[in-house]
Amino acid sequence: MRWIVHCGIWPRENSSKSLADLIGITLPETVITAQTVVIGTPDQMANSASTLWQAGAKLLKVKLDNHLISERMVAIRTAVPDATLIVDANESWRAEGLAARCQLLADLGVAMLEQPLPAQDDAALENFIHPLPICADESCHTRSNLKALKGRYEMVNIKLDKTGGLTEALALATEARAQGFQSDAGLHVVYLSCH
Repeated sequence: MRWIVHCGIWPRENSSKSLADLIGITLPETVITAQTVVIGTPDQMANSASTLWQAGAKLLKVKLDNHLISERMVAIRTAVPDATLIVDANESWRAEGLAARCQLLADLGVAMLEQPLPAQDDAALENFIHPLPICADESCHTRSNLKALKGRYEMVNIKLDKTGGLTEALALATEARAQGFQSDAGLHVVYLSCH
């Protein structure tokens, strides 16, 4: 929980400026956040996606495990045909069948796939041709991880609890951009999670 203390102290140490000024960014007028569709039956997930969409969510993060992938995703896409979908497999998939799963997601208009394989299996992504961007989550904690992610991932998910605080998170974001981590489908180069 060191990152919580670090984030609480960081702006106070530099309190004469706003956080945006301190880190040298211009805040967007609108911030779009992903709302999560949790794992359930295909109908439950479709209903959840529909409810979130009707409440104004435009970006949905769909949590998936290794079961009923096609059924769940088809049900969700049918329920919310215009939503931007990203999928988080939470390291639950294996290299076998990954190409077909990526193609299914691309065919359903999914914008990005997050951490499909366990971090220790990242080598399977080396030179893996895939039709949608893949984002590292559990595989990326600090800048020291970036070298191993090249040629495997296009994006990184930066979480304050993984980096240890705002200073390393910002340094990781800067270095990731410098090393060419980028995105397709209009998603941010890097997205920052505060959980």
